[in-house]
Amino acid sequence: MGAAFSFGFMGYLVHALSGKVPSGDASAQRSLFIVVVLLPWVVKDFRNPKEFLHFPLWARAIAGAFGILAHFWTLQHASVATARALTYLNPVFTAVLGTIFLKEWLKIREWAAISLVVLSATVPSLIAPETIPRSVVIVGALGAFLGSVAYTSLRRAASQVSATTIVWLLSLLNVLVAWGSPMSSIGGTFTLTEPLLSLGIAIFGLSGQMFLTLSHISLKASVVATLSLSSVVWGMAFDAAFGRELPTTLEFSGVVGIMFGVLLLQLSQVKSKSVEPEVIS
Repeated sequence: MGAAFSFGFMGYLVHALSGKVPSGDASAQRSLFIVVVLLPWVVKDFRNPKEFLHFPLWARAIAGAFGILAHFWTLQHASVATARALTYLNPVFTAVLGTIFLKEWLKIREWAAISLVVLSATVPSLIAPETIPRSVVIVGALGAFLGSVAYTSLRRAASQVSATTIVWLLSLLNVLVAWGSPMSSIGGTFTLTEPLLSLGIAIFGLSGQMFLTLSHISLKASVVATLSLSSVVWGMAFDAAFGRELPTTLEFSGVVGIMFGVLLLQLSQVKSKSVEPEVIS
């Protein structure tokens, strides 16, 4: 839930940068900040190169880096609601990948809760009168799939490598991917047009990534992905609080559905507390 709050506020700030800072530069600025801040804690891992030889670590970093770039691009080329609807389809992909590769079989009540949250997050936006460009749909869906690959890989990596190393490597690759794309440049990354917004994105991006990584130690990948969807609720709350826009009746009904689904999912996890978390090697 801490990750959801952080990503919700970060998404609001990224959308506020639309038209001011290119999505690639915003993504690179955030990740470069994280690389610098976490470097003192990661240096010790350089002495043991084996820490960086785990396949899930690199799968998480590579898929996550491209997924973050797609997410930032979607946030700046569509309404916040549409961007969320497309990007947060990833719990569906994550549930499928988690079942196939991690053997994390979900209970019926968990499937029901995930379905309720995903439908509540996506339907209000997808049936709205807004015309969604094909490019936004493609990039948003691709970002959701890459995000699910990153979530699934993170479930394994979190039990093998420290959280700081996982987040640091993801951020380093994200900077390189952003610089190698037409959406960013090295010069643009160091040009702080909106320093306060960029700093806010960096801080909440870092806290969100750390919370997200730590949660994968004991929770199923699909459960974490679904709980993170409550960032939709936080995003709407920030929109309303800072005067951008109030949610429509349809959007508010979606919020209620999301919160109810998240509650069901949390209750499901509480009932499973008697079972020791699976240690994935």
